Amino acid sequence: MAGEIPNLEVLPRTGTGKGAARQARRDGMVPGVVYGGGVDPLPIQIPFNVLFKRLKAGRFLSTLFNLKVEGHEDVRVICRDVQRDVVKDLPTHLDLMRLRRTS
Repeated sequence: MAGEIPNLEVLPRTGTGKGAARQARRDGMVPGVVYGGGVDPLPIQIPFNVLFKRLKAGRFLSTLFNLKVEGHEDVRVICRDVQRDVVKDLPTHLDLMRLRRTS
């Protein structure tokens, strides 16, 4: 519905960089980052199946989400980029941008 903002539940990621991202992918997660809003970037990871289902449903890149991260307050985000594997066309990284609560 138009007035309802869907929730997107993710987990915080402890490490950053190539090694931590590869480990997240081995564990069945897709690494990502939440940036913007005048706050430090937050590395996250989302279960592959959850992200894949949302991408297949459509309109993922243009949907405003209420992001729920363990240990952090809820924040509204919009997807800025989904990087995909060149051969398999599966998501490998997710970039989300924070928005003001009034958005």
